Amino acid sequence: MIGYQEGWGYWLKQTKHSDLELGQSYQFDTLVTALEMAALGEGVALGRTSLVENAIKSGQLVAPLEQRVPTEEAFYLVYSNNSLEHPHAVAFRNWILNEIHEG
Repeated sequence: MIGYQEGWGYWLKQTKHSDLELGQSYQFDTLVTALEMAALGEGVALGRTSLVENAIKSGQLVAPLEQRVPTEEAFYLVYSNNSLEHPHAVAFRNWILNEIHEG
């Protein structure tokens, strides 16, 4: 998937399958799109456990391999304390921070 450094090549190396050759593939700019295509039966996608666990539990997606690989990549919430913010941005930021503290 575009945007992640730790994609299939990284996963294959970490699981000692780096000898496997990656064939023809699709690349998507969002994890949501990649997972939707997998759910439609159009291929296999890598996904963050925290982002796919509900879809796996509901049967929308299947995890054919049990191996999990830790990742160094992370997401950051950044914003300026010095500028006016749109009310929707403030609501989103507050929601994210609340989710983090409850999780």
